[in-house]
Amino acid sequence: MSVAVNHRPRLRGQSKYGIHNRLWVGIVDLLGVLWLKRRAINPSYEEVTE
Repeated sequence: MSVAVNHRPRLRGQSKYGIHNRLWVGIVDLLGVLWLKRRAINPSYEEVTE
């Protein structure tokens, strides 16, 4: 099934989003996630048997 799409030119200005600025934001976000994962506290536990 196909749907017809009406393509229209941009009326004003230019897009402020491109591959370059979006790419850098994504890379910085991934570095932030890696930093948070390294800082995570993983409590150690011992199994108690009775």
